[in-house]
Amino acid sequence: LGVGDPRGALAPLDAALGADPLLSDAYMHRALAWSAIGELAKALIDVTKAIELWTARGDGALAADGLALRAQLRGRGGDRAGALADADRAVGLAPEKAGGYAERAKALEALGEKAEKVLADFKRAAELDPANYSASYQDAIARYGKDDIGAAPPAAPWLDRTILGAAAFFVLLAGLVGWLLVRKPAAAPTTGRQVRRLDSQYDLGEVIGEGGMGAVYKGFDRTLKRPVAVKRLRSELQNNPRERERFLKEAEMVASLHHPHIVDIYTIIQDGEQTYLVFEFVQGKTVHDLLNESPGRRLTPARALPLLKQACDAVDHAHSRHVIHRDLKPSNVMIADGGWVKVMDFGIARQVKDSLLVTTNTIVGTPTYMAPEQAMGQVVKESDVYALGATLYEMLTGAVPFRGSGELQDKLDARFVAASVLVPDLGQAIDAVLRKALDPRPEARYRSAEAFYRAAAEALNGRVTPVA
Repeated sequence: LGVGDPRGALAPLDAALGADPLLSDAYMHRALAWSAIGELAKALIDVTKAIELWTARGDGALAADGLALRAQLRGRGGDRAGALADADRAVGLAPEKAGGYAERAKALEALGEKAEKVLADFKRAAELDPANYSASYQDAIARYGKDDIGAAPPAAPWLDRTILGAAAFFVLLAGLVGWLLVRKPAAAPTTGRQVRRLDSQYDLGEVIGEGGMGAVYKGFDRTLKRPVAVKRLRSELQNNPRERERFLKEAEMVASLHHPHIVDIYTIIQDGEQTYLVFEFVQGKTVHDLLNESPGRRLTPARALPLLKQACDAVDHAHSRHVIHRDLKPSNVMIADGGWVKVMDFGIARQVKDSLLVTTNTIVGTPTYMAPEQAMGQVVKESDVYALGATLYEMLTGAVPFRGSGELQDKLDARFVAASVLVPDLGQAIDAVLRKALDPRPEARYRSAEAFYRAAAEALNGRVTPVA
């Protein structure tokens, strides 16, 4: 990178991460290399991993650098709302750093915000780092034909804009190295009580939820100094060796999925008679929670589409590795702080529900989002597209398309109220998209989640951006 050879930097960075997959600075360096050669999707994956590692370790200043880079990448890819969310979070974590303000200014400008807001952020970036950002501020003033908020800081006319961008990267890299040399590892939390420990590595904290799989605990990884979520398998499955084995095989397959929009499974632990799954801990709220907080219990297309895009990205990644979610619904789509979507429980929650039906004749959960063929024992990747269609319908209208005692027959007859009837402002184009996604015949639906997203975005007059 330092000599202007980003492709040449990839091999040693790959080797470094192969030796130690927790080198957060190596992920950041590799993201910069991918960015320099135009591989935005790969850059997004690497910078997201760096952000997650720094956040888990409490390195807020470095996480802010990563968020600023991710905002830039998302902006280049056309995800303006995502770029704004990342830039906002970068500013919140490190208000003394210029990068977050500069990226927020770009995102605000792309979203058509008022000149005053755009100029204010460009100005702040230039004040904090005039060598790298005063030219951007001067350009913004020239575009708007005025400076509504005061005089511009000194410009740097002797530097070419390309050199300025490269210099900003090198300043960032130097800061990363310096921080990594002096930072201290975070300490494990203490509670004043005897801590339950798993596998000599994970401390179990309080119960934070109870789902179909079993109890969910907040935990702490003592080795990697990061919070985790720990799920304990229900006793009904523990006591049935065949169903437990099925579940563990499914969990191992899902654990092989690694993607920015999928919650990671870190490990599976057998502790005495109990089985635990250790997951990535995501701070945020589900789409279900967001709907309950929203007026009319629905989202605008501009708010719903970025969430749908990221969920579709996750689903297609899983499908490419022969994993079908089988239980997609708003409560399984988490929105992490900053707006980043994480899809939870790929394949696993449904496996638990199916196993419980076998072992206890107990149906867990609701079939509202389930494709009709799934209710009859057949699961295909288009079953996930059906669930995404039901989820988008609910996000846009605040209601579910099917419910009640005749739900399955209504699904088989494709009988539901058009979304535009419930919310006329949506327009009728989205009705055809939802009808196709919710077609009772799997072969008549969209063949991929990406195809469904693109059709929905076009119908809602949203900006169609590539799914990474």
